[in-house]
Amino acid sequence: MKHRKSPLSRLLTMALAVVMLAGILGVGASAASIENAAHYGTYVCLGDSIAAGYGPYNKEIKGFARIEPAYHSIVADAVRADTFYPLARTGFRTTELRYMIDETYPGDDYLFKIYKMDPELRAQMRPEFAKALKEADLITLNVGSNDVLNFANVKASLATQSDSELYKLISQYMPDGVTSIEQLNALLDAINSAGKMPEMALAFAAGLAQGYHNFVENWDPIIRKIYEVNPDVTLVVVGTYNPMKTTKLTDASVITIGKAFDTVCRQINTYMQYGSRYAGKYLYADVWDTEIYELPAVTDETFLLNMMTNVHPTEAGHQYMAEQILKVLPERSDEPQPVKELPFKDVAKDWAYDDIFYAWEHGLMNGKDADIFDPDGTTTRAEFATVLYRLAGTPAVTAAQKEACPFADLAADWYRDAVIWAYDAKVVNGVSATEFAPNEKITREQLVTMLCRYSGKTGAADLSKITDADAISDYAKPAVAWAVANGIVTGFDDGSFRPQGSATRAQMAVIMARFDRAK
Repeated sequence: MKHRKSPLSRLLTMALAVVMLAGILGVGASAASIENAAHYGTYVCLGDSIAAGYGPYNKEIKGFARIEPAYHSIVADAVRADTFYPLARTGFRTTELRYMIDETYPGDDYLFKIYKMDPELRAQMRPEFAKALKEADLITLNVGSNDVLNFANVKASLATQSDSELYKLISQYMPDGVTSIEQLNALLDAINSAGKMPEMALAFAAGLAQGYHNFVENWDPIIRKIYEVNPDVTLVVVGTYNPMKTTKLTDASVITIGKAFDTVCRQINTYMQYGSRYAGKYLYADVWDTEIYELPAVTDETFLLNMMTNVHPTEAGHQYMAEQILKVLPERSDEPQPVKELPFKDVAKDWAYDDIFYAWEHGLMNGKDADIFDPDGTTTRAEFATVLYRLAGTPAVTAAQKEACPFADLAADWYRDAVIWAYDAKVVNGVSATEFAPNEKITREQLVTMLCRYSGKTGAADLSKITDADAISDYAKPAVAWAVANGIVTGFDDGSFRPQGSATRAQMAVIMARFDRAK
């Protein structure tokens, strides 16, 4: 009598064959690297906390921001992206990502319950996702780990046993899934006290299966939606790694119990590579060997405290992930590219030419007319707010933001959303409680202060190299010090900064080009 292989056995057999085949074939000769990757104008990073750059070095920002250690920043620089949309978020399962890109999808009972995302932020970001997908030349998609590694699955797997003590404990301590380490500690203590740890182990195993089912249910609809919006986009699917691979029961243990997660993580990877109906259409980056932080033993009292952050890649891990992504992309072409020229007849090839070209080419600044840039013209407060708004990717402005903005003098459509966004982001202030003065000339210290606020950084107030430092307003001194320290402003030949002087459009282009290159 022949024994039929189980689906899991077949899956593991296929995975083994794939690994062996990859070892024979190796990496293609045309694989790109950080040094020679092809250019993609707009890069979009979708995913969960790994893609967002969350970890011990970044616990506060939960997503939707560029983080320098993260692989997304390395890829963005390598492909020389003109526009980058960081649209990854801590806690995202395939469920949350599908909800953000598909307006017809309602989600499930646990939608946004892990690292909660309030409804207003969802409403604000959904148009941003739609805009980014439509514009994208390159998308990386890195999601799936949270589908299998969360307590919502355990609760769902026990739903048919709602009268069981274990189900009641999980419902009592964790009605919306894991939201804090303290909550998880309290639950595990209660389960242990009730003598339900063996049942918990079985429920957790069932939860892994439940999570894998959730992943499979959402994966193809996500891919289908991406290609519906943007049929020609280059899509790189980033595989999973085992986030618990270094976990031991005790410090003396020889075997890492985290290896138990290998099977389900490899199942996800195998489905991405071969199970999806779109597997032959997108590219796949294998990141199985990603380096993560060393977790203490499960019996160590600091285990749960460190678990949330330490399962994420180290800086070396992010570098490795970026390299794996770039390997599946084409190399930069050696064919000469047509040389772009500025369309502006009033821009001389002088000290500011290259930076004006950069600001124009990267969409930070437009001309006053089709062939007029007006390099010596002064910059208004509205113009600079608009430049920062473009640098931020022109995020959608909500009705709530518009209502909260106190400025009554925002008369023109071309800058209104930019100023409202900049006020909401605490990048700009008004000249009074109700006036922004959009048409007023911006001073050099105002410009640098707004830019510093946008960057989120400051510098020690070392103004010793500026000959007119005493003329700088107190509020602007940290910003000017930051800009000088980072080479964003250099002052005039006589060593002065001239803080109350107006900034010309050429000077603004130079400052913005230096800032954008240094990001």
